[in-house]
Amino acid sequence: MMACLTGLVVLSIDSVLPAFSSIIKHFNIPDDKHNNIHQVIFVFILGVGSLQLLFGVLSDVLGRKLLLIIGLLIYILASVSVLFVTSFEQLLWARFIQGAGLGAPRVLSMTIIRDKTSGAEMSRISSFILMLWMAIPIVAPMMGQFIVMFFEWEGIFFLLMLFGLLLLAWVFLELPETLPKKNRIPLSFSKLKLATAIFIGCRATQCYLLMISLLYGMLMTFISLSQQILQGDIYRLGNAFPFYFSLSVMGLMIANLANARLVVRLGMKKILSYGIITLVIVDVFLFLFVIANHGVIPLWLFIFILILHLMGFGLSMPNLNALAMENYKHIAGTASALIGTISTILGILVAQLISYFFDNTLYCLGVGFVCCTLIICILYFLSSSSHQFSNNSA
Repeated sequence: MMACLTGLVVLSIDSVLPAFSSIIKHFNIPDDKHNNIHQVIFVFILGVGSLQLLFGVLSDVLGRKLLLIIGLLIYILASVSVLFVTSFEQLLWARFIQGAGLGAPRVLSMTIIRDKTSGAEMSRISSFILMLWMAIPIVAPMMGQFIVMFFEWEGIFFLLMLFGLLLLAWVFLELPETLPKKNRIPLSFSKLKLATAIFIGCRATQCYLLMISLLYGMLMTFISLSQQILQGDIYRLGNAFPFYFSLSVMGLMIANLANARLVVRLGMKKILSYGIITLVIVDVFLFLFVIANHGVIPLWLFIFILILHLMGFGLSMPNLNALAMENYKHIAGTASALIGTISTILGILVAQLISYFFDNTLYCLGVGFVCCTLIICILYFLSSSSHQFSNNSA
């Protein structure tokens, strides 16, 4: 259930990618503004981040299940509204509200897992969930491509509405409440302020948050540009786009399976270090290959590098999330919401910045990825030194 709830976010992104050309044509977007199509992804992700803090805080007061149901209802209604939009701006508003509804499952799925587990076990379960829902990028673009080929692009949102309804029924009928009433806390802005101060005040947590944000920003950059790179302006793969997009995410599935099997034995920090080393090596090579080949590298090499990059992502992200949540069980909802809100907003800013420089070459990807990865490497060493300082002080 948690895999499906978090996977609905991925499905709502990846299934829409093949419809970009149809949306551009439907709304008569001028040639010099085609890059605006990225906003269909960015406003959705911004919506996901906008209400996470509210959902997380209220879940510590009202419980998890009620907030999940409310979020799914918002998502379903927004999906229906897309069927009636008459302008690109209205589509963007509908996408924002759609994302806002999914702020609930995005934050509360991690909160529910934290209610039941912690530490390496939490990372292990998170990896299995990530592995399961990473099957979605294999299926979602193909689903979107099929709908675009044989129906109108709005049919994608009709299908998303149906998925939302199925999940709503599943949650309502089967999900137990994981936060007993005796463990709920009264709504208090002073306590919220204190909890936020405790969470944000930890240097290691600050480093983890920034690392998660940069990883998320790189992922959103690739997703938002993937249609233009693979299907459109560079490799011109046409209807083969969903296959190559799906192939590129295989690295993420492999990494999550490896993490789930090894994290209990090796520990979160060691697996995280392997992930960061992988990212540094791969992204430096991407940068060098792009520069050496004047902005465009062979398709096979680009897909191979993406697979390795997403392997590094898959080894890093679940462990960073678990490490960031490790010491906050008493404020799990608030902590998860803060992680989701901050990483989403910062990640979108990173993705917007990198995507802004897209010029029908891979320069922006090569430069943007290597800069983000090197900053992540620095933050990793800072987080390790802060832990050492805390241990010595204790």
